[in-house]
Amino acid sequence: MHATALTHDACPGLISRGGFLKVLGAAALWPWVNPPRLSAAVDDVFSTHVGPAATGFDLQNGGAALFRRQVHTSFFVRSETGERVALRLESVVERPVTAHIEQFSLTFHAPDGATDLHGTRACEHPVLGHLDVFVVPIGAATARPRLYEACFSRFVSVPPSVGR
Repeated sequence: MHATALTHDACPGLISRGGFLKVLGAAALWPWVNPPRLSAAVDDVFSTHVGPAATGFDLQNGGAALFRRQVHTSFFVRSETGERVALRLESVVERPVTAHIEQFSLTFHAPDGATDLHGTRACEHPVLGHLDVFVVPIGAATARPRLYEACFSRFVSVPPSVGR
């Protein structure tokens, strides 16, 4: 097995270090600055690198409610060995919206015998299409079924009277 360098030419969906820091700074400054202007800066970073055309899924137009409709359906991912694994979405947990950010997590069951799936996985779903999801194992390593979690944070609309 050989290593391949991750470059913007080899991987057009890769976000630059500068873009990442811009988004991270935007999230940290969100409560103290003009939210519409800040939201535009974040959109600028992601529209160049990640968008509906690149993934088939648009997080800005679909949050926890979109995933709740897919509970008990399978998301198909590839393991490190190339094996196609069906992760079954078992639950969607929402946290209160704070500072105009919606946060939620997804819990998946992996089939017995599935290899470790920790990391960013390209997923296919019959309704949602293609999306990249970062999953981490949760619970005891010996637990069956093996559980994985994916966490999401997304900016939500700010009413016109807020942020002025």
